[in-house]
Amino acid sequence: MRVDRRRFLALAAGGLSGLQLPGPAAAERASLVAQVHRDTRNTLAGTIGRTLWPPGAPPARAKAYAGRERQPLPPPGGRGGAGLDEVVRRFASTDRFEPMPLSMQQLSRLLTRPGRPPLRAAPSAGALYAGEIYVVALRVEGLAPGIYNYHVPTHTLVALGGGTGREALATAVEEPERITTAAACVLLSNVFERYGNRYANRGYRYALIDSGHIGENLRLAAAAEGLGTGSLLRFRDD
Repeated sequence: MRVDRRRFLALAAGGLSGLQLPGPAAAERASLVAQVHRDTRNTLAGTIGRTLWPPGAPPARAKAYAGRERQPLPPPGGRGGAGLDEVVRRFASTDRFEPMPLSMQQLSRLLTRPGRPPLRAAPSAGALYAGEIYVVALRVEGLAPGIYNYHVPTHTLVALGGGTGREALATAVEEPERITTAAACVLLSNVFERYGNRYANRGYRYALIDSGHIGENLRLAAAAEGLGTGSLLRFRDD
């Protein structure tokens, strides 16, 4: 059946008029968002909500994972051939990866920057570093497949679980096919108490901002190494 443009627009308008637009539910969601914003705001008197994190000894700046096997990483000296200006101009996300391994040297450069001791390669509110970095190694030369925590003070990978971890990732992300050929996946998390001890509720905002710094630095460092990256931000939190 042929429908001319005027008829099509009339049908579309009729269909739209029959839709139930969200009312109270949308307003409630907007109210919740506004409440989070209010609860994490800063004031002339400083941060609010201090009772949620009573002042005391600050938490450790890195998880210990005592008793776990540790894999030393090589010094992060050297880098890929591309400079920052070139990397920014040519950067593009990757949908599928070549089935090639990642070297330990490359992984070392991605996770940190040179220094004694090695330093985190991202800014942080108050230098408290709420972020924790985990590596799901799938094909890294000299590293058994598994899940690792990157321990910054010792520049080591702490083994947390055997197997590849690919199955757990595949059930969490919306596009599991994008990780099937990846050499490694990096997961970011936050220990909010590290910021809450000083900044109270405001630490929640700072932690999320810092996660953005870490993620962008990872993307740029990978591009400088000539590696493809894909940021899978849509995942099931559970």
